[in-house]
Amino acid sequence: MAMTTQSIGVMDYFSFHGFARRQQFWAVVLLANIGAIVGRIALGAAGLDESSLIRSLATLAALVGVWLILATSARRARDAGMSPWWAAGMVIPFIGIIMLLVLGLRRSHSASPSHQGFSC
Repeated sequence: MAMTTQSIGVMDYFSFHGFARRQQFWAVVLLANIGAIVGRIALGAAGLDESSLIRSLATLAALVGVWLILATSARRARDAGMSPWWAAGMVIPFIGIIMLLVLGLRRSHSASPSHQGFSC
């Protein structure tokens, strides 16, 4: 039973529904970047060729990381009172850095944790 509760909590991070406070947003961004750096170091140290299974798994892990950041950004935009579509700016070069700062520094739209009046 505890395993089901844990897996539901983890899956919430991949959802585009709901809200994400600044603390959760920065934690996800930090962990995703640490994971990317460690992955690049491991791939570089292993000296793997382009056709290796490990490189394919690394690409899959990168896609999961992008999904995680986009989902958290959409939830953070909603929490900040912005349209969740602003999260799409995260994938545009240079604009993504600006969106990272806007989403990460903007205050929550409502002090209420339920955010009444917003649709998820």
